[in-house]
Amino acid sequence: VGATGYSNNASNVDRGFSTVNVDRGFSTAAEGVGGVGLRLARYQDSGNTTYVCEIVPNSPAFESRQVSINDIVTHVDNQDVLPMSLNNVNAAIRGPVGSNVVITMTAAAGGTKTVTLSRRAYGT
Repeated sequence: VGATGYSNNASNVDRGFSTVNVDRGFSTAAEGVGGVGLRLARYQDSGNTTYVCEIVPNSPAFESRQVSINDIVTHVDNQDVLPMSLNNVNAAIRGPVGSNVVITMTAAAGGTKTVTLSRRAYGT
């Protein structure tokens, strides 16, 4: 990871993904549903902890400069994500293009942070 933390982290790949999906966090414009450009994962050794494993370049998350690789997502719009499947976490982050989503995270560098991101369709 570079100094900003805005690229893939090779150590994440070595940890091995659990059997649940990993998703880029965008939908197509035709669907009218958008995302924020976070690729999330749960690792075999981390239970239901949801990590940011990639930040899509030029996405709302990338442009905010508030999200880093290995941040842990704890809440989406004030809903605890621990009991959710990874599919449901991704679904909670997605929503109508142009609407906001509030994501609370434990920062990889320590402490907690809450970021508000505007959903966008892929490639826009």
